[in-house]
Amino acid sequence: LKELFVAAHARSDGVGERLIEAIRKEAEGRGCTRVIWTTGTANERAQRFYDRLGMRREGKIYYVLDV
Repeated sequence: LKELFVAAHARSDGVGERLIEAIRKEAEGRGCTRVIWTTGTANERAQRFYDRLGMRREGKIYYVLDV
């Protein structure tokens, strides 16, 4: 999953929770067993949101090659 966000004016209105639930249902319908995404280490607001919803953190390191 890439570029998951809710516009600032729609935050704190349950949109994020509904979005996550829709993603879960879509993934389940496709037979997926998990959905993976990242957030920046400094994006504490997003991390609190995902933590509150019970998402599991995994210790991964991502590398980027700029060309």
